[in-house]
Amino acid sequence: MSASLQNFTVTVGHQTISVKTKGEGTPLVLIHGNSLSKEVFVEQFDSVLADKYRLIAFDFPGHGASPAAKPQDEVYSIPGLVKILVKTVEALGVKKAVFFGHSLGGHVLLEALEFLPQALGIIICGTPPLSSNADVAKGFLPNPDVALAFTKDLSAEQTKTLAATFLPKDSAYFETVVSSITNTHAAFREEMAASIAAGKLENEVKVVEELDLPVMVLHGKADPLVSQDYIKSIQFKNLYKGEVQVLEKASHSPMLEQPEEFNQLLDQFVVACLKESVLMA
Repeated sequence: MSASLQNFTVTVGHQTISVKTKGEGTPLVLIHGNSLSKEVFVEQFDSVLADKYRLIAFDFPGHGASPAAKPQDEVYSIPGLVKILVKTVEALGVKKAVFFGHSLGGHVLLEALEFLPQALGIIICGTPPLSSNADVAKGFLPNPDVALAFTKDLSAEQTKTLAATFLPKDSAYFETVVSSITNTHAAFREEMAASIAAGKLENEVKVVEELDLPVMVLHGKADPLVSQDYIKSIQFKNLYKGEVQVLEKASHSPMLEQPEEFNQLLDQFVVACLKESVLMA
């Protein structure tokens, strides 16, 4: 019998968070990136992963079906999103889980780890760990279109240009991404840019160099935003299989572009995390 899909909301502080879950078993929490939504995980929710695990995805405030953030909470920053992630997981009663973060979602995950004792292991994709603002120029490729991810008001053409940095225009999910960008609260991009410029970043490199948990790093070979050389230069303490997992036919969003291989990698990693958890018990 196939797992049932549930859509609902939880209240986190002053924010209403839209959540969808499917399946039972060990939770696999899927965290979307800048101007995207939980809908980018459609290929995971429609896969056998939902027959093995409890898939959980949610929309950050101002994204997808979650209303815009209440301004008093300063949510539109990495520290603000860290609080949303941690409190949402708590509201859902998650005890132990594997976490996946895509793009900005990966940065949020890395900076949330000290507040996530539930984590059995983490996966990041499209996320070059940064030690400070100075690493931005090294971790990201010199693509002028990346500025659109931090631009408040986007024209229809700019929206499509930004979407094309996330996945190719001929993708079956290109319009899904365009819709996600269009529906994102425009203030999010502007306020996130201001937060990053103000140096509100933790040392993510130190986190992965010292982290005892298993870490899988995924990278789309054709990613137009992230430097593969930079990611491979990071000294991850506990890197899965000792190397970055490169998806040859994907760019920035392999969960949509190369879902079968992506899902297999996630499955293998969760199994490895559960085995390690048993050994460490």
